[in-house]
Amino acid sequence: MGSWNETCGITNLPIHIGDRIVVIPLATLIYDGNIPQPRTTSIDGSPTECYAPFYLPIKGEYDDYGGLENIEDLEVVARHMVRTGLQSEDGELKLGDDGSLFEEQFSQLMAGAGRPYLPAMSRGKRLVDFMLMHEGAYDLLVRKAGKRLIYNQQYTLRRALEETLDGELKDLHKTRTEDDMLYRESAAQHAISYAFHAYQCFGKFFTEYCEGQFPQFKNAFTELMLLGYALSLLRKGWLCQTSGRGSQQSELQMHKDLAEFVLEHIAGKQIEWRKDNDGELCLEEEVYF
Repeated sequence: MGSWNETCGITNLPIHIGDRIVVIPLATLIYDGNIPQPRTTSIDGSPTECYAPFYLPIKGEYDDYGGLENIEDLEVVARHMVRTGLQSEDGELKLGDDGSLFEEQFSQLMAGAGRPYLPAMSRGKRLVDFMLMHEGAYDLLVRKAGKRLIYNQQYTLRRALEETLDGELKDLHKTRTEDDMLYRESAAQHAISYAFHAYQCFGKFFTEYCEGQFPQFKNAFTELMLLGYALSLLRKGWLCQTSGRGSQQSELQMHKDLAEFVLEHIAGKQIEWRKDNDGELCLEEEVYF
């Protein structure tokens, strides 16, 4: 197929060869017999209305052919992705001695070869695709979302997610104080509920974490949840790139023009909010559940 620039699922900027990127493996949630029927629009505004992640964020470098190279923790990622049951019309994934064979096969699936899917028991196949994004954009959203304050400004969202992961999932019988439960119930309404929903998909990897075999799970899973929350704030969802794939175009001016409009629009809204709130600026930088 030749080489092309991929597209960032957050900024829509082109992804060039060698760019540091994060890949989120996605699977459809809609079925119709043995034929997957992915939705292209969301009904309730949830990031998981159309697709949902079935594995943790995978980091590496764009290889210019739609795939990923120099994958971080390659052997761990390869072993886990094989355990998800990911396969294609060409067969199941193979590990290889050091994960290099997996990296090659995985990149081919990312590039659109072999129609990848997950087996879905008696309900057919779950169509698989991939959401790519610049690592810098990913880091920004995760960091900003994680600093949002909840429960009377005493807890950050990252802290709530991490403590819930270790507390509610790892030790279901731990005694909690009244204040602790109050904060958890407040946080659980949205972000934490996503953790429990996603846990069903990540159970096998969470078990490894509990057994001390996968220490990276806690941070990676927390970041995935924070990214999902940030996407909802941006009115985005877990979606594969629907336009721009296969193009070598590197247009930047139109992106710059649009970014300038966004900044001007926000500035105008800030002026309106100041007038409506006695001069105070309201950007809703806290999380209220």
